Amino acid sequence: MRTPLGFAVAPGRNGQVVPPDEFNDWPEAKRVETEAAVAALEKDLEHIIHQIPLWQKQRRDEIREHNRETARYAASQLIDEAVEAFRDIPRIIQHIETVRADVVENVEMFVAKSEDTEDGPADGRPGYPFERYEVNVLVTQDGQGAPVIEELHPTLGNLTGRIEYVSLRGVLVTNFRLIKAGAMHRANGGYLLLDARSVLMEPFTWAALKRTLRRGEITIEDAGRFMGLTSTVSLEPEPIPLKVKAVLFGDRLLYFLLAELDPELSEHFKVLADFEDDFARSAETEAVFAKLLARLIRPKARPYRGGHWTCPSVPAKVIPCGLM
Repeated sequence: MRTPLGFAVAPGRNGQVVPPDEFNDWPEAKRVETEAAVAALEKDLEHIIHQIPLWQKQRRDEIREHNRETARYAASQLIDEAVEAFRDIPRIIQHIETVRADVVENVEMFVAKSEDTEDGPADGRPGYPFERYEVNVLVTQDGQGAPVIEELHPTLGNLTGRIEYVSLRGVLVTNFRLIKAGAMHRANGGYLLLDARSVLMEPFTWAALKRTLRRGEITIEDAGRFMGLTSTVSLEPEPIPLKVKAVLFGDRLLYFLLAELDPELSEHFKVLADFEDDFARSAETEAVFAKLLARLIRPKARPYRGGHWTCPSVPAKVIPCGLM
């Protein structure tokens, strides 16, 4: 019989437990014989109870192995077709084989998905569990030269990237598909243009810019953590190697103030290009200015009968577009 302390063995008659008072009225020889039998059965029962967790573990392991074999057989055909399509790209083959191993190892997730009710998936996410095999493309480039990116709103998230969250049953959750690229990711391998005034007006941006240039790698940081506003568990993506030419542009006075207050400016921005606001008017400077305008509007110019270039927006007699 089962007791609050576990299983126990007691004398019985006709399928009922013998009460203690009735048991004490039995002849002594019968009581001794019954107590000896009870002691022997209790010893066997204790051994069996100790074996039950091991049997349960063996049963679970056998079921899990059976599910793995079934999943391996069910997924092999589709995965083998994908492997054959990318046979000449080893890194994709390695990724597909990793997906195969993960499907076999976590087949219980797919079994649970097939048993979901009409209210939605058990996990609450529409793409679960297949979303774990998707790819989050952070940056795409057309391959036509180095990228030139100008970030007009250089917040910390827009500069170094950010991690977004979605609300799931009242809790903020995230995954790798919610990692978003920043301007530094898009400008990696090229040039990043930043307005100095905008950078200095955003909290944490100037320090993050210097830290990123010094380390030579992009680390996605959450401004909420700096201010103690984020209490949920988040991701920590690995840093990405950075090779970029950062260009700050702004007022002359702003540069000199920043150089005076931050001695690290010259460490990260070694080249100073200072443009004059005006210049003396002469025949030579007018010709240079005309050439500059011609170069700027050349894509919109069209030829005319004399073989010279005319500009649609400016009379040909005023600015000789063909003089380069």
